[in-house]
Amino acid sequence: PIAVYTPALENGYFYDSTVKDILKSYGSNNYTPKNWNSVYSGNLPMYEALALSKNTSAVWLLNKIGVQKGYDSVKKFGIKVSKSDDNLSLALGGMKNGVSPYEMASAYEAFANKGVHYSTHLITKIVDSSGNVIVDNTKVSSKRIISKKIANEMTSMMIDVYKIGTGVSAKP
Repeated sequence: PIAVYTPALENGYFYDSTVKDILKSYGSNNYTPKNWNSVYSGNLPMYEALALSKNTSAVWLLNKIGVQKGYDSVKKFGIKVSKSDDNLSLALGGMKNGVSPYEMASAYEAFANKGVHYSTHLITKIVDSSGNVIVDNTKVSSKRIISKKIANEMTSMMIDVYKIGTGVSAKP
């Protein structure tokens, strides 16, 4: 959602735009992503590719919109990336240093907050025994990183993961 589908929506794609789900190699190193079940649909709507966790569609789409747009999007969501992460494997979360659950939660909250990203802190305030404030993170800053429209579209697409996709068994 962060590296591929959000920047795709920002660059003229729609939730129901057709994307490819094909086995294909990319670049001089023949990077060849595969779907978890080795099943390929040919063409399918973008929302379905996300819901069904189609690896090949995510890489195909990142290749179409440009890796730099995905890389910039990941940074915009507050995830630390290195220059070595600027490649197609970013579509599948392939990053040199990985991402902590805390960073992921902080990034994804922008969708729930209608495109606004808030500063997050594990520790909000530390006061010593004399009442001196050692750390004060109670002032929250915010920044709009995506439009409300894109945030709503992405939220709808991600809900499909639980309605029709790979997350169906996670429903209560």
